[in-house]
Order: sequence, then structure tokens, then C-alpha cells
Amino acid sequence: MIIVIFFFSYLLVGILVAYLTVKFAYKYKMWKKTNRDAAESLTSAAFQRVHNTKQEQQTPRVGGVMIWLSILIGLLSYHCLFDIALTINTVLIIAILVFGGLFGIVDDYLQTRDSNKIGAVDGVPRKYRLLIVAAFSILVSYIFHTSLSEITILIPIFGFIVVDFWVATIFGAFVMLCTYTASMIDGIDGLAATTLLVIFSFLLVLSGGAILFLVILISLLIFLWNNVPPAKIYMGETGIAPLTLLLGFSAMMTKTELFLPIFGIILVITVGSSLLQIVYFKIFRKRIFSIAPLHFALLARGWSRPAIVLRYSIVTALACILSWILFTTTLL
Repeated sequence: MIIVIFFFSYLLVGILVAYLTVKFAYKYKMWKKTNRDAAESLTSAAFQRVHNTKQEQQTPRVGGVMIWLSILIGLLSYHCLFDIALTINTVLIIAILVFGGLFGIVDDYLQTRDSNKIGAVDGVPRKYRLLIVAAFSILVSYIFHTSLSEITILIPIFGFIVVDFWVATIFGAFVMLCTYTASMIDGIDGLAATTLLVIFSFLLVLSGGAILFLVILISLLIFLWNNVPPAKIYMGETGIAPLTLLLGFSAMMTKTELFLPIFGIILVITVGSSLLQIVYFKIFRKRIFSIAPLHFALLARGWSRPAIVLRYSIVTALACILSWILFTTTLL
């Protein structure tokens, strides 16, 4: 009975946080500020087709606050309500939420400043973002692995193998950094949230109903209510950053690091298409796609936004089923 009360209480709190976030974002006009004429003169026709500049300049970008803040409130409330001591993993989860959320807010804030220059509203430069996130990921991975009595990695089909502490630490940080780069999947209303919703649903089942994944799912569903086309608010970096970092850490906790490329295949395709576009252009001075990542290229080719969101979710769900089969087979 207590867990039911917690569920409905958390749901109401999440809805309240979402309402206040949307109200705050519109009051302070937290949408991207760009010089539209300059933007159109400096971008390709494909870019102009997939980006609704007018809508982007009228829709706030900080919707992710309602996600990570709700998750944080849910986790702390659960531990207080059931008198459960905080573990190292829980402390690290809280650290990831706070770091990712606040780091993302800085990036979103820089993109919402008034400016007549395009470069001034691109947020924190990507190379600095990657360096900061890499350092944070190493710290998180180091603390996590020091808490383990035996350090192992689960290899699909073959089973567990014992690995060196520093190998596991660097590998764990690499996994978190890779999932963070997948934040570029955010760009179409509902795409990032629905894809991550399917992935975290899989992890909820895999973990046997861990409270972390339950509160994540509820927070994502509340956000999606406000993000369905036409979106009231965008997730922004303040939402996608903590979620992707949390996904990498969740893979470490559930021993699914090497299964992540399977159930996270859409994230791999998103990052891979952008990387391939960059490398191919540097070598041959030509583009493979009209615009990257892949979901923007599909949009430019005439796919509708709902079709992309739904098909990405279907592919993710199928990948999660395959991962479940491989995971259970490996543990037999």
C-alpha cells in the first residue's frame, strides 16, 4: 500500500515540477536566440528544411529540468520514506543528475542569450564539453569500481570475465562518454524521450524493477506529455546530458556495457552517421547524407516527424528484445 501511495505522490510531484518548469521557461523566454537571416544565409537548404527556425525561437529549451529534478526528488523521497540508507551507487546517480543537469543548463543558457552572431549562441564548444564530461566520467567510474569486491565484465554468449581495475575504470568512463555523445538524437519532438523510454523500460525489466528506472520512466512520460508535437518545451542539453550519462552508468550497474550497442542501436546509428559524415567529407569533400545525423537526413528526404519517432521506437524495442534473449542466454 505504501508503494502505491509513493507512486501517486511522485506522479503528482512530477506533474507539478513540469508545470512550474514550463511556466518559468516561458516567463523568462528560455528559447534559442538566433539571427534568422544570418542563420539562413549560412546553412544549407537541407538544414533549413528540417529546422523550424520560427518554432525554435518560440519554444523554451530547458524542459529537461523537469526530468532530472523529478528523478532526484523521487529517489530521495523513496529512500526517506522507506528508511533506506544511500549506497555508493545512489550517491553517484545523484551526482550524475546534478552534474548533467547543471552542466546542461549552462549550455542551454548560452544558447538562449540574445546575439546577432551565430557562433555566440551555439552553447559550450563541443571539445570543451567532451573534455569536461570525460573527466567526470573517469571520476564516476573510478569511485564505482573501487566499491566492488570483484571487477567483472559480462561478454555476450561467453559470460563473465575478471578484468583489471584500471581497465574496467577506463572502459566504464568510455561507455559513459559514448552514451553522452548520443545526445545528438535530441532534435525532433519526442524522438529522444521515446527512444530512451524504451531503453529504460528494458533496463527496468532487466533489473527486476529497480526504483531508479521506475522514476525515470514516470519522469519521461510526464515530459512527453509536454513534448508531443507541437512541443510546449524542448528537452535541451539540461535533459539529454544527465539521461545519456545515466544510461552509461546504468549499463555499468547492470553489467550490460557490451549489450549497450545492441539495445542502444539507434544511438549508435545516430552517432555513427554523424561521424561518418564528418570523416567522409574531410577525405572526399563530399557528403554522404544531405544533413546528419540520420534522422535529419530522413526528415529532409520526406519522412514525417511522427514516422521517424515511431520507427525509431520500433527498432529500439526489437533491439531490446534481442538483447534480452542474448543476456538471458549468456547467464544460463
